[in-house]
Amino acid sequence: MRTQSMAQTFPELEKGGLVQRTPDPRDGRRMLISA
Repeated sequence: MRTQSMAQTFPELEKGGLVQRTPDPRDGRRMLISA
C-alpha cells in the first residue's frame, strides 16, 4: 500500500478505535502504530 493511501486510511481506523498512533521518541518525523 502506498504511503498516501495509508495517510487517508489511518484516520478512519483511529476514529473506530482500531489503531493508535504515538510519536516515535527516536525520530520526531515518524509515528508508531499499535493495534
